[in-house]
Amino acid sequence: MSSTAPLNLPLLLEPAELEPLLGHPQLILADLCRPDNYQVAHLPGAIHLSPAETQEGLAPAPGFLPDRARLQQLADKLGLAEDKWLVVYDDEGGGWAGRLIWLLDSIGFQRYSYLNGGLIAWHQEGRPLTDQMPASAQSSSFPIQIRLQRMENVPDRVMDAAGALAYNSLVSVFLGIRGEVPPLSWLYVPELSFGEFNRISFPSNYTREGAPPGHASILAEITFRPGDPVGSWSDAETIRHVSDGLSRMGLLKPEDVVYTAISRQDYAYVIYDLDYQEHVGIVRTFCREQGIDLVGRFAEFEYLNMDACIRHAWDYAERSG
Repeated sequence: MSSTAPLNLPLLLEPAELEPLLGHPQLILADLCRPDNYQVAHLPGAIHLSPAETQEGLAPAPGFLPDRARLQQLADKLGLAEDKWLVVYDDEGGGWAGRLIWLLDSIGFQRYSYLNGGLIAWHQEGRPLTDQMPASAQSSSFPIQIRLQRMENVPDRVMDAAGALAYNSLVSVFLGIRGEVPPLSWLYVPELSFGEFNRISFPSNYTREGAPPGHASILAEITFRPGDPVGSWSDAETIRHVSDGLSRMGLLKPEDVVYTAISRQDYAYVIYDLDYQEHVGIVRTFCREQGIDLVGRFAEFEYLNMDACIRHAWDYAERSG
């Protein structure tokens, strides 16, 4: 679409109305879907926003309107201007997309539309989707390997360096049990005879809200390299393996388990091998030359704890004005 005719779109925009406008120089698309959905498929050219960016994020009411400075940063990230028209969408019924419209209205920007049905309707109608990330994105918190895979014309040398960066994956198993757990925060389990899990923590010891009365909670973590057999276990197999191991440790009785859940993170821990400095240097130099600022543990590919991730994000926001 090369037309430069001014856009003036309805508040509720149908997918069939939006598709011919893709690529219009005045059109901005904002994606408020879950990050994993954005990585797999989004509307061509859409800029991803985390729902957290639309909230104040401070207790006791994190959903309050962000202050005006943060709202302006959000507008700047999207590239909003008087001659631009914003179309927003999400993947869960319009709640986050509608919130973004409300936020922008509060600072006087009213050139916006909501994509009727969001990503789900767009996909069901067979309209174009991509996994390519827009080159105009100023920052990225996605794992660097994924970020580069979603870009075009990345030199082989850079892709090879990114592929050589080593990391561990993580499976977290959550168990709710009747009874009590030891008065500990966490413990490490180096003995493989108990199982593949290497760390156990007890969230119900952190807060009374961690489990109902008369119950307790346990979190078991299995750290592994991509390709290890544990990564191919089913959820049921993994939960049974952990429950049996914790039973052998005397931490629970299988019949007392009343709740189970599981979470998987492909990218969990950075590994510093002998070639780390060379490979990460190649990747960071390329991203810097492309105008992409890397923020976060697996974007920067640096072993950052939670406090350091927050610090790096805060520093980046300060540098970005």
